[in-house]
Amino acid sequence: MTKKDNCCKPSKMNKKCESENKKKLMQKLREAIRNDPIRYEEAKKKERERYHERKRLGKIKSVNEMSSREQRNIRKNWRQRSKKYYSSKKNQEMDQMQTDCTSPPSPQPGPSEKKDNQSHRLILGKKKRRSNQHAFKNKIKSLEERLKKVEKKAEKYKKRLQRSQNRKKETPRKSVARLLKGQRVTPEVKEKLLFHEVITKQVRENAAKHRKPQTIIASICGKIIKKYRYLGYMGNIFERRICIRGRKRTCAKEAMRKASECVRDFLEKDESSRLCPGKKDTVTRNKCKKQRRLLSNSLLELYKQFLSENAHLQLSYSSFCKLRPFWILPPNVKDRNTCLCSIHENISLLTSKLSQQSIIMERTPDDICRSLCCENVNEKCLMRLCNLCKDKTITPIGTFDGDEPMVYEEWVTKKVNVIIKGQKKKCQRVQKEEVKSSKINGFLKLESHIDKFMVHVCNVKHQQATIAAIKRNLTSEDVLIHIDFSENYTCKYSSEIQSVHFGGSKPQITLHTVVVYYNCPESSLMKSKCYCTLFRSLRHDPSAICAHLEPIIEQVKVIVPSVKNVHILSDAPATQYRNRKMFFLMGTHLTNVLKCETFNWHYSESGHGKGAPDGVGGLS
Repeated sequence: MTKKDNCCKPSKMNKKCESENKKKLMQKLREAIRNDPIRYEEAKKKERERYHERKRLGKIKSVNEMSSREQRNIRKNWRQRSKKYYSSKKNQEMDQMQTDCTSPPSPQPGPSEKKDNQSHRLILGKKKRRSNQHAFKNKIKSLEERLKKVEKKAEKYKKRLQRSQNRKKETPRKSVARLLKGQRVTPEVKEKLLFHEVITKQVRENAAKHRKPQTIIASICGKIIKKYRYLGYMGNIFERRICIRGRKRTCAKEAMRKASECVRDFLEKDESSRLCPGKKDTVTRNKCKKQRRLLSNSLLELYKQFLSENAHLQLSYSSFCKLRPFWILPPNVKDRNTCLCSIHENISLLTSKLSQQSIIMERTPDDICRSLCCENVNEKCLMRLCNLCKDKTITPIGTFDGDEPMVYEEWVTKKVNVIIKGQKKKCQRVQKEEVKSSKINGFLKLESHIDKFMVHVCNVKHQQATIAAIKRNLTSEDVLIHIDFSENYTCKYSSEIQSVHFGGSKPQITLHTVVVYYNCPESSLMKSKCYCTLFRSLRHDPSAICAHLEPIIEQVKVIVPSVKNVHILSDAPATQYRNRKMFFLMGTHLTNVLKCETFNWHYSESGHGKGAPDGVGGLS
């Protein structure tokens, strides 16, 4: 042995001893940590943190992040370890059984002890088995139902094929005999039926053998077949769908789509339908939720009005009804039509009564406007300035007894004596009363109110057209603010005493609803935003209106930073929006706050101020 070998040998022995000593020390340290619960928890926490840190750095990969080869290797390793663990556990159980045989018998464990001794893995396995069993039962049930449906469908088509094959095999004489079974007909009818069957069979055979069956179809089918509605029957003969159209199908679809858009836009106008303000007044179809609208007139009257406005469209009444959107519905008995215009309603009540008495032909106020104006109703016609129709008057159907009495209803404003706190006071009340008069007086009253009513209709149409034009032509510098006061909100307590519940002690909150229309610069489309301001004060005067509008103006500046032209739309009550104080505040306060170049305030006609803000009030 060399000197070098003698030097190396002791050093190797020392290293081996050192490693064994170190191993024993680490075992003792781990055992000490395991025996101390606090230190054991701290060690586990450090180990978890170290694991998560290594995982974050990418030193440890999860199974999903590994390649397919690595996944196979690691799963193989898991299986080997699991096998080794269960074999060692089994050996331990065998050793325990041998020791139990040599040792004296121990008392048998009770049912509760047996349950506790069950392994956690076994319990989990039972739970999983039960859940899988339930899931598979449901799956089997659904598959059985599906199989039944498919079998039923297959049987149906099988039977249909069998019948068609049997009929194909039938000769024309047998077909006629089957049709006339149990019936007596003349030889002429029988001969014609036989001729029909022969021709049908011959045409079918020719079409099947011909290279271009379209030529045979074109030579047989035409306008007469379409007129008598035998296209479907001819389709059964040729076993294909037959369409006779003057234009391409795509053109017809495009025309129908445009017509549908026109009908929807027309029926969504405020003059054609009114929006229901309630939160639950919605209609849902095919997961499309829309706010309900109620038609202001019958579909027939609206169809006539639609044709007068859209003369370029050729649309039948049935197609017009079919294209009506699902959220625009005729009014129901439960739908109360509130906030009506008194001028329109009184004319409507008087006109309908005169029509019932067979005095005039017109039934509604719209019929009166159409009969007294030109075919294309315009503002000149309604203002009675048109040279063609200004001299037109309502003419009775024929002679009638003018002195005969007639009773009709009318909305009237009258002073009524009311007792308030023991004192008699006169208050104005609006009531619906029965008016008794002669037929001639009723007819003369209608004639005297016609001019005023026509001017009122002209104002309504002009305002609606103006507001629609403003909405249509909005730019990034324009904004339209539609405002209105909602009904005061009555506050309630979760638990109330009787005198509060039935008395007038409940506080109220003023609701001022606003809808802002603006042009979105990104999509160049008109958008709207709804707001509602609340205040404990019940004032509705100009000062309160400005206080309600100030936070809205701040929001308008945010959504439309470059606003220059402002349009405000409201109804026209003299105590709120239309008075000298409001005009003063418009010119001095609101324009300074808005910092705009032009400021326009639009007032709606009396009785026609309902709009989008009322929907905000219904939802708030």
